[in-house]
Amino acid sequence: MGKDLAVAVIHGIGTQRRLEDDLAFSRPLCERVAGHLGPSRFEQIAWREIHWSEVIAERQEEYVESIKDLTRSRFFRRFFVNNFGDAGAYQHTHATALGDDDQPSHNTYSRIHAEVSAALFELQRLTSPQAPLVILAHSLGGHIMSNYIYDVQQRARRGQFAFQNVSTVAGLITFGCNIPLFLFSYPKEGITPIARPDSGLPAALRRETWWLNFHGVHDLLGYPLAPAAPAYAALECTDQLKDHSIWPGNWLTRWNTLSHNSYWHSRRLAGEISLFLGGLLEDLERAPAS
Repeated sequence: MGKDLAVAVIHGIGTQRRLEDDLAFSRPLCERVAGHLGPSRFEQIAWREIHWSEVIAERQEEYVESIKDLTRSRFFRRFFVNNFGDAGAYQHTHATALGDDDQPSHNTYSRIHAEVSAALFELQRLTSPQAPLVILAHSLGGHIMSNYIYDVQQRARRGQFAFQNVSTVAGLITFGCNIPLFLFSYPKEGITPIARPDSGLPAALRRETWWLNFHGVHDLLGYPLAPAAPAYAALECTDQLKDHSIWPGNWLTRWNTLSHNSYWHSRRLAGEISLFLGGLLEDLERAPAS
């Protein structure tokens, strides 16, 4: 029998290694959540990672190698190319927006979304048909998932698995999210966030607050969402969105932007995620059998 609840975790900027049938970047957070919930309850959850950095990592490394005789500070150049080059490569072009679904595009935006879709397909195979999905997204991963959900909703795709069709998403939890940095080229009044992604869930599993956003106080790459545009503020006013300030990291990192990579070890974040998942599991236990 499949798992009762699914958790998809997507990473942010930077090249991430992939481990076959095992956790990589999300392991510290997963272990903290499992500790909060306990073995029997965590056993009901299918937890899987979404890897997308491989789409552009080879080209980034090729470029760094090609300039090694022309530049210095190779280590730091590789760091900046591998991290901040990701945001530049991930662009929603006009060609992408008008692309034919029957003719897959080969640009980076579409290839990254294809990785997301494939990962969600594999995750759904591990769950029961009615399982809700919770998305945990770090950094640029929040922007990627927001765009993925928005694109699917705008195209109103049907006939796909529910996870790929993002119609059973009980919660979107972003941390170190930098969506506001990508909105400055649009007029504030014209910005439209994603709609509720839980239309395929029974009423008992639909949360009033379905989007939780956590930003480190000193994290220069993580931001609150509500002030970004009136439509985001409206989500907050109706309790659909809640921004939370936290202090991820240790005494060396929590007071500077190195805290951006410390969310994976944050006790506060793990506790909040555990409360959200635990509430869903309780609702699933109370739900009548179909």
